[in-house]
Amino acid sequence: EMTGLSRHVKVSFGSDIYRTETYCFIQGRNGYALSSNINSGLEDRMKQIHEQRKTIHFVRLFDNGYYFISDDNGSEWVLPDGPLSEELAIIGKKEDVAKAKDGSWIVIRANHYVSSTGVDKALTQQLKQFYRDQKNRN
Repeated sequence: EMTGLSRHVKVSFGSDIYRTETYCFIQGRNGYALSSNINSGLEDRMKQIHEQRKTIHFVRLFDNGYYFISDDNGSEWVLPDGPLSEELAIIGKKEDVAKAKDGSWIVIRANHYVSSTGVDKALTQQLKQFYRDQKNRN
């Protein structure tokens, strides 16, 4: 349901259990549009946030219908058990979450990041430098 006056749009793509593409568009604070094959738990949460007139911060869609959502009510995810789910369970705001097809992942937090093995070394070096620079500014 796309509503509101903002033209700011956030997009995420993933796939369902049949490997059919899924998508999620967020417009403004809580307007949204979803593919018809989106995970029903995610759809229910987004509908609830929309009806409560709260903000959907971001959604990340992954393969097999897995997802992560951050909104004014906190965060929710559907992912297989493992290190990424364990990291997401740690209390604190997640600024972003990324998961590659090969299973490698990164969780970005305000003051640090956590990543799995297999993440590109150039990327992790840039992140280390970024957080080091931020620490030195404070």
